Amino acid sequence: MTLASGAVACGGSTVAAGERVFRDYHCGDCHSLKAGEDGVGPSLAGVGDRAARASGGAQSARAWLREAVVDPNQTLAGGAHRAHRGGASRMPDSFEAALTPAELQALLDFLQTLP
Repeated sequence: MTLASGAVACGGSTVAAGERVFRDYHCGDCHSLKAGEDGVGPSLAGVGDRAARASGGAQSARAWLREAVVDPNQTLAGGAHRAHRGGASRMPDSFEAALTPAELQALLDFLQTLP
């Protein structure tokens, strides 16, 4: 199955696993999945397509999303409410250590499917 972002999903299992990672790590406490509903962090509605536009294509979109998760200061979304004083992201930069490689890949699969 080819997704809107150009990524290919292997069944729905990794996407469903990524949704569980999103829920289990409380990503929704700061990020809405509804368009236009920003919280502490930006809405993630359509983030796969936004990443593709920002990075120039589906292959690099995944790298852009990965960086946004593991090193959020590199891809800081606009808006003063999303940054601490000094311009740093409020998003923890500990997810690379906290997530297993499989969890991170599943989360990226999920993010790339968001309409």
